[in-house]
Amino acid sequence: MDYHLDVATERSVSGWCVGPSALVEARLHQDGELLGVCRQPSERFDIESVFHDKPYALKSGFTVLPDSGRLRPQRDCWLEFSFVEDPPARSERFVLASAEPESLELPPELSFPATEPAQHLLFLASMWSRFRFIERFFPRYNRSVAPGSKDENCVGSSAIELLHIANHVYRLKELGLRGSLCEFGCFKGFSTACLSHVCSELGLTLECFDSFAGLPSSGSSYYQPSDFRGTLEEVCENVGRFGRLSSVRFNRGFFADTLPGRELEPILIWMDVDLHSSSRDVMVALAQLPRESCVFSHECFQRSFQGESIRPLGGEGDIISPILEAMEGLSRRVSGRWLIGCLGAFWDRDVALPPVSQRVLQEALAVATSRPQEPAG
Repeated sequence: MDYHLDVATERSVSGWCVGPSALVEARLHQDGELLGVCRQPSERFDIESVFHDKPYALKSGFTVLPDSGRLRPQRDCWLEFSFVEDPPARSERFVLASAEPESLELPPELSFPATEPAQHLLFLASMWSRFRFIERFFPRYNRSVAPGSKDENCVGSSAIELLHIANHVYRLKELGLRGSLCEFGCFKGFSTACLSHVCSELGLTLECFDSFAGLPSSGSSYYQPSDFRGTLEEVCENVGRFGRLSSVRFNRGFFADTLPGRELEPILIWMDVDLHSSSRDVMVALAQLPRESCVFSHECFQRSFQGESIRPLGGEGDIISPILEAMEGLSRRVSGRWLIGCLGAFWDRDVALPPVSQRVLQEALAVATSRPQEPAG
């Protein structure tokens, strides 16, 4: 017997069944009680086209209307199918879903008066699915360095970190901001590939800034020149495979050379630059960032964010101090938040739209990706 449940709710149960002979009845049972019967199978031309060698496949459709007075929510049900010439057969057990759709309410922190929750949740679900796919299949190892090197892993950030950025870009656009998503530091192109989907979906350009020759000289005893090197050819190949290359504009060179005097219209700044000096070079662009927006950065750790206090850890890997100094130099009162992993965000507490916490994003993601139990068959 082959069957499928197209709908299985407290209001109706419908689908099709092709058995060893013609279908006569479909009976819905729960806890030993008969809740409803379909005694007149309907025509299913789509099923006939699949089972064209079985003349009784045409009349294989059924719809059963459960007796709501005897129905017990969240209890197992099953169908019993009767045939003209053969013994009855039973379906797998299943639970009837509510006839009403699930709520699509966003957490209050994500809501805008003009925002359509369904569109926002669809965006989150789509980006999350894509980011996780890319994270799973993106080249894992940097074959140009020795095993155990600091830049052996080609994936430096994570899908959930990048979803925070995607969500905030969506909210900024809902707020009416326009411009390009500016990325500083891309290594092999993992974050570039992910964020190119965001830009393609929202009609933005991803301005990707990188030397494509690795880190610059810094005097660091840990970071060496050319560490984290991904060539432009490698990055283009990876973004072409996993992202939307047409949404990306590459800007080749060290930040100290490519940013001074450059006119940008950033809707958001995302940086993964490793070095104190590189963070300082990127902050040349901060004056062009709308005060309503914020800076997202890697190399941020939870211990640097204590309530309202932001405490840089110091050293050549300190990317936080240049951000604080640049914002204070523009008379922007700084707020910051550690989000997850190594991701932090910084914004003007008087004007900017703050990024949501991991808890709030997780709540929205749970609604966007939750799947009711599917009927068996």
